[in-house]
Amino acid sequence: RGCHGKELNGGQSGEPGALKAPNLTPGGNMKNWTAADFVSTMRSGKTPEGIEMSSKYMPWKSIGLLSDSELKAMHKYLMTLEPLELANPD
Repeated sequence: RGCHGKELNGGQSGEPGALKAPNLTPGGNMKNWTAADFVSTMRSGKTPEGIEMSSKYMPWKSIGLLSDSELKAMHKYLMTLEPLELANPD
């Protein structure tokens, strides 16, 4: 929640130079992701939209070490969140 915002609908950490973190609720791009897409993204660092995540700010390399079941559970949880619009879209 420190990076993706209190409601997980986008945010930015206080770290200088940090990129804006995307909306993880079903109100963002992830609403189109399958569990397989989520697992692949956490293992490769590349989203289904072709965006490469910065390993400096997004710890996808360590998250990608989780089991398929754990990653699928994370995706399932995120898909249960209230769909919210992107916070601070500027």
